[in-house]
Amino acid sequence: MADESEWEHLSGKELDNLVSPSHWSNRLHLFPNIVEHFLTTIASETKSIKKCIAHELNINYGEGKFQKLDLYLPPHQTEDSPVLISIHGGYWQASSKDDYGLFAWHPAKQGAVVAVVNYTIAPMGTLPQMINDVEQAVLYMAKKFPKAR
Repeated sequence: MADESEWEHLSGKELDNLVSPSHWSNRLHLFPNIVEHFLTTIASETKSIKKCIAHELNINYGEGKFQKLDLYLPPHQTEDSPVLISIHGGYWQASSKDDYGLFAWHPAKQGAVVAVVNYTIAPMGTLPQMINDVEQAVLYMAKKFPKAR
């Protein structure tokens, strides 16, 4: 494993090139708008899903500015309904919970409570801070739904 000091001399652009998957794809040039298309599609589908499934938005699970989650609820929730916690995509540096609700559709329809979690993304947050945010979200959900399966 690389020593942290090996990364300290890199510029932001060099570091971005190393850790961003899109910089390593040999085929991305074949589909130049694929990432934008994906992000537009998931945002649109999430808006549609919010019209058909019960949800609670922007619940604070901690005191941080980005420590919020959205809950998507099953039609017949019980105190022991299963809970699924979803950490939004974006390689720790992009996007938010606001665009990833579409993935809650099927689990919620099958009886699960789904939490889509926001966290402090880079460069505002460090990896330890992101891990702490996610840990706090999990602890919040465990406390909120103590009998969940």
